[in-house]
Amino acid sequence: MKILLVSPPQAKGNILWTYSGLGYLASCLEQAGHKIRIIDSLALNYNFKDLKREIKNFNPDVVGITATTPRIYNVCSIARIIKNINPNCLTVLGGPHPTVLPSETLEECSSVDVVVRGEGEITFVELVDYFEKNKDFSDVRGISYQNNGKIIQNPDRPPIKDLDSLPFPAYHLLPLDKYRGQFKYHSLLFTKKNSENTGVISSSRGCPYNCNFCASRAIWGCKVRNRSPKKVVEEFKLLAEKYKIRLIDFIDDTFTIDRKRVAEICKLIKKEKMDISWYCHSRVGIFNKEIASTLKQGGCNRVFIGFESGAQVTLDFLCKDFTVEQAVDTAKIANLYDFEVIGSFVIGVPGETREMMEYTISYAKKMNLSKTVVNLLVPYPGTKIYEYVKKNNLLLTNDWSKFNLFNPVIKIVGVQAFELKWLHNKALVMFRSKYS
Repeated sequence: MKILLVSPPQAKGNILWTYSGLGYLASCLEQAGHKIRIIDSLALNYNFKDLKREIKNFNPDVVGITATTPRIYNVCSIARIIKNINPNCLTVLGGPHPTVLPSETLEECSSVDVVVRGEGEITFVELVDYFEKNKDFSDVRGISYQNNGKIIQNPDRPPIKDLDSLPFPAYHLLPLDKYRGQFKYHSLLFTKKNSENTGVISSSRGCPYNCNFCASRAIWGCKVRNRSPKKVVEEFKLLAEKYKIRLIDFIDDTFTIDRKRVAEICKLIKKEKMDISWYCHSRVGIFNKEIASTLKQGGCNRVFIGFESGAQVTLDFLCKDFTVEQAVDTAKIANLYDFEVIGSFVIGVPGETREMMEYTISYAKKMNLSKTVVNLLVPYPGTKIYEYVKKNNLLLTNDWSKFNLFNPVIKIVGVQAFELKWLHNKALVMFRSKYS
């Protein structure tokens, strides 16, 4: 079958997303014998008119669209376009938003036939097989779907135990030349585009931590599943040698959880003697001198760490499970080993005062990190903070497109929304001017 995989056009103020999810789906579908095309609208700078043209030209039997919360309305628009072109085309959604709100998504997007919940590689291939054979979807685990005006919720599919069993993402179908200096917070960190060809690798799935504003556990689960160091470095080498990638981002929620595994990956990377930069995501409390030394020897020169706040009461509310003192020590260790540190902070947390937010901004500045990102707290569906703000009537809007890093959507007692936005803009200007 002909299958089109789409990342929708950018929602205003939304962050850039990574492409590995569609890449994995594409490689699994190719293995099953299907003809695949990927359209990454962000990378290609496509609008709806461009998408409509490409959909008509390719004439797919199935379209899979990845959906984050602030882009869900754009996703619904794409589904309508597809159905207007070909009513018999199967429209499928995956990604964070439909995973945690499958029924609501199907009700809101009437042109969507099926939602794939959680990991999609096995589920989507099976779904396409059932569709091709005109079989009933009732036996496909991990999906929600429309059936004669009713929404059916099939049982969950267990997580993939052996991630090494998955093929590498279908890099040959992706516009790799368009990913330059691109990672999740690229638009907030740099005023000038990075010229390095950039790739991403997911070496594990799952997160054991309890941060109440992160939806990762809703997607991947709380148990960490690792790919083997050998497979990880094979993919690293493939990107470096075949696709001439010069910068790689390990997009694991916390790459440095398993010290022995990190050491083995770094050892293998060093052994290959590849001229390539890479960075990873770590965490206060586990980024110590041993980890720093191991990463450095393996060629890692950047590390992303969520410091979040300069107020202990805010860290506790966010369930970060570390102290301000530990955060300061972590920054010192990273600087000692000459890492480029990308530090993330949030303001607009329930219970904060304006003075606390001002302090977090000044605290972030005093840490003197290589790059600093200050975000507004966003209560994404599927997170504990979302349930908290709903229960306490603290949501300022139900407009999903506003759930991005630039619009206040949480009511902060004693702080007006325009004041919160002003504080955020102040932080953006401060840190952009520092690094431009």
